[in-house]
Amino acid sequence: MRLFIAIPLSECIKENAMLIQSSLDKRIFRITKKDQMHITLAFLGDVDEKNINNIDKSLKNIKFKPFSINTKSFGFFPANNRIRIVWIGLENNDEFIELQKKVRSIFNFKDKLMPHITVARAKKIIYDKEYLWTKKISQIKIKEKSMIVNNFILYESVPTNEGNIYKILKIYESNDY
Repeated sequence: MRLFIAIPLSECIKENAMLIQSSLDKRIFRITKKDQMHITLAFLGDVDEKNINNIDKSLKNIKFKPFSINTKSFGFFPANNRIRIVWIGLENNDEFIELQKKVRSIFNFKDKLMPHITVARAKKIIYDKEYLWTKKISQIKIKEKSMIVNNFILYESVPTNEGNIYKILKIYESNDY
């Protein structure tokens, strides 16, 4: 089973991401489906089904209070002149970083992920020497949005002929501690 842990997004943040998507050429970019937009906390990859109970027990022990996150500008991975992924970033947030650390430490991940929402992926790396895509997307006026994070989810990514389907395995709610 291919698993990952992520924060689901509010509708207003998804709608904002769709504004950027509308400016992208679908022949060049694979657009992230609205129902698959999320903020990844940890990508576990292929996991033996026997290990799900242990993962679930560990994730249930994570304590966090609800917190607010705010989107900010968008960008490109790996760089503005070499586009593979179009993303929306988040403002720095100590509560998010703490939750990310708690989740990733369970799996002994040392590095931290830059919090982002993947809007689209280039079908192949775009070498944008003239910054044409960067300039075009920069003209889109998206508003910064905020949402309350009160849970995170253990997902299974199930491959199909039409792309991956994300199946919710467990939801972990915030709590007071």
